Amino acid sequence: MKIGNLFISAVGTIALLLTVPVSVSAVEETEKSVYREIVAGDTNSDGELNIADAVTMQRGLLSGEYGSLPCADMNFDGNVDVFDLVYLRQTITGKREKVSRKYYMDVAESVKNVISPMGVVVKNQRELENYLGEILSDESEINKYIERYTENFFENNAVCFGFVFQRQGDGILQKVLGTIPYNGGLFHACTDIYEEGVDYPEKGTCILAQAVISLQEAEKFGENATAWLGVSGEKLNYLGQTFRTASSPDSENSLYIVSDINLFEEKNYLYSKNQDGSYRYIADLGTSSAEDVEIEWGDDKITVDYLFEYDNDQHNVITLDYDYNIIDKSVYRENGGQGDFDTGAIVYSSPDGERSIYITQRAFLLASDINVYMPDDENNLKYITYLSTDDGCCPFEGRGEWLTDENGNSVYSGENYSITWLEDSVWIEHIFDYPDCDRWERVVISDSGEVLERHIYDKNIGEVFD
Repeated sequence: MKIGNLFISAVGTIALLLTVPVSVSAVEETEKSVYREIVAGDTNSDGELNIADAVTMQRGLLSGEYGSLPCADMNFDGNVDVFDLVYLRQTITGKREKVSRKYYMDVAESVKNVISPMGVVVKNQRELENYLGEILSDESEINKYIERYTENFFENNAVCFGFVFQRQGDGILQKVLGTIPYNGGLFHACTDIYEEGVDYPEKGTCILAQAVISLQEAEKFGENATAWLGVSGEKLNYLGQTFRTASSPDSENSLYIVSDINLFEEKNYLYSKNQDGSYRYIADLGTSSAEDVEIEWGDDKITVDYLFEYDNDQHNVITLDYDYNIIDKSVYRENGGQGDFDTGAIVYSSPDGERSIYITQRAFLLASDINVYMPDDENNLKYITYLSTDDGCCPFEGRGEWLTDENGNSVYSGENYSITWLEDSVWIEHIFDYPDCDRWERVVISDSGEVLERHIYDKNIGEVFD
C-alpha cells in the first residue's frame, strides 16, 4: 500500500520537499570530486527549458510549495516570487540568457574539524584560507581550493561552503539538487545516498560541498546564512556510524547492519556480502537500535525481527532465503492488534472486518505527527486527515478491548484512545493534553473518507471547545 509520493527532509527548522529531481546541464565526476551546473528554471526537471517549466513554477507559487522548485530563483535575489516567473518566461522566449548555478562536491580527505555545521559564505581569498585552515590539515588539499577559487574568481563571485555527511559508501554517492531561498538565506539541497553502487557500507565519508553564487547575491546574506542538507553536528565524529556483523552459528553466512546515528535518531540498514567482496543492500530496518534487531538462522530461511520506527511495540519481520532474497514480510504487535509492514501504520478494523482505518504516529520533542488513512477501491491508502495533540505523545499504543456503548455501537477502547464503529462512519477519540489527559479530541469520518466533525472536549465535564 502507498501513502503518496512525497519525501520530506529537514535540517533544524528548515524543511524542503525533494519530490522532483533536478536536471543537470553539465556533469563531470570522479570518485573523489563531482562538478554540476544546474540550469535555473528547469522546474519540471525534463532537461529542457520551455512553457511546461513556467506552468510548474506557477503552480508552485500558487500552492506555496517552493521546496519542489529548487532551481526556481531565476534572478537570484533570494526570493521565489512572480518576478522569477516573469524572468523564466523571458528566458523561454529568448529575451534573457539562460542562467545556472555551479556546484562542487569533494571528499574531504584531511578534515579535522567541521567548524560551521550550517555552512559559510566566503567572499575573498583571505576568508577562504582562514576557513580551510581551520577544517583541513593537508596543505595540498587546501591549495586545491585556492587554485579553484582565485582572486579573479572573487571579483564577481562568492562560494557557499558546507559539509554533507554521507552515511556509507566509498567515493561520492550523493548529488546536489539545487538551491532554494529560505528565511533570508540559502538552503542547498542534496539527495540522500544513491540507492545503487553502495559497495562499502562500513565506510562513511565527509563531503565538502560548494555552491558558487554572485558577489551581489552574497552581500544579502550573513556569513552563516546558508545551510546544507545532511549536516548533523560540529565535529566529524557526529557521523556516529557503526557496522555490525551478524553470523550464523556455523559462521558460513553473515548479514551486516549499518547504523547511521546523528543528533536526532538512529537509522539501520541491512546488507549481505557478495562473492567479490562488495555489499548488497537488502532492507531499511527503521530507527530502532541495531542491538534490538534479532536474527534467527533456520534450516532453509533467515528471520530478521526489528521494531518499526513509528511505534515502539510494532515489529516488522523480514524472511530471507540463503541467497539473501526477501521471501516474506509480516508484522506483529507486542500488545496485540494489527499493523501494516510498508507504512508502519496501526490498523484498526470494524468487528466484521469490512472497514479499516490506518493511523501513523510519531512523537517529537513538543509535538506529534499523527495521520489517518483509509484504503481506496484499489487497496492503496488514501490520506484522510491529521490528529492533534498539544504535546509530543503517541496516544495509539497498547492493547484495547471491545466494548458496546449505550447506543449499541462497537467500540475498540484503549487507555488513551477509542475507535467507535457506526453504521456509516467511524469515531476516533484520543487524549489531547498529555499527561493530564482531561481533554480529548474527537474526529468523525464517513465511510467515503469525509471528515464530518472535529472538536476538543473535556472528558470529565463534557464541555466542548472549538
